[in-house]
Amino acid sequence: MLFNDAVLYCFAFAVVGVPGVPRTVGVLQPLLLLLGVTLSRAFVRYWLGGIYLGIVHRERLPRVLIYGAGSAGRQLAAALKTKRMVELSGLALKDEANPNGDIAIAVTGLRPGEKLYEELLIGDNPLPTSHPRIMKAHEDFLPWDELQAKLGGLGLALDANDVPLIRALLKELVPGYQPDGAVVDWVWMENVKAA
Repeated sequence: MLFNDAVLYCFAFAVVGVPGVPRTVGVLQPLLLLLGVTLSRAFVRYWLGGIYLGIVHRERLPRVLIYGAGSAGRQLAAALKTKRMVELSGLALKDEANPNGDIAIAVTGLRPGEKLYEELLIGDNPLPTSHPRIMKAHEDFLPWDELQAKLGGLGLALDANDVPLIRALLKELVPGYQPDGAVVDWVWMENVKAA
């Protein structure tokens, strides 16, 4: 588009002419403008170097959506981001394909309390709705007065940081809640050791 404008500008000055202005100005001025724009773009591209090429390369990368993968999805996203950052830093990823690389990415697995899936429907008795892919559940619940009293007890246990009592109260409040493993609350464990 800039080139087309420059040709029209040259044509207007060189062929038609403007009274009092030499015809060479109409030819040289657009050529200098075109040369200036081209050189400035080349200089900026050279000056920014890897940053410019990294931005262009990143725009060409396919977009990835990691949906509903929980902890595994977070680990995958972190690994992908870390791998890209390693490559942009000029280092090589250390893996099976490149054992002499600079940086290795290690997936450590689940931490205590993490899980790989989310349960959207807790009950064992899903009921149909008017839409074939939407289900509803009938959940058991406590009356408000009883729930309020148990929540008050849970609040007191939280204030005292009594983790075994908190787990016991949660077992009463949430049907089907089964904590797996021992208590891993570091603050509570240190308080028990100190007592």
